[in-house]
Amino acid sequence: MVSSSVHAMQINLLGFRLRIFAPPGEIEALKLSLYSRCIEPPVEEPDLVYSVEFEGDDIRILEGETGGKVLYET
Repeated sequence: MVSSSVHAMQINLLGFRLRIFAPPGEIEALKLSLYSRCIEPPVEEPDLVYSVEFEGDDIRILEGETGGKVLYET
């Protein structure tokens, strides 16, 4: 189940652009754990896109914005 309120964050990690979609609270927690210099505005096209889905205590990381290949699941 994907939250209806989803935010995006894009980071540049060693020259590799990643765009992450997740619920607002999770994005904010992730921002706090990253160096501010690697966070970018999501304007440039990313190399990879990931989505994070939460259902209770379960977490899924998917390739793409929604409904992509499951890369990680608890």
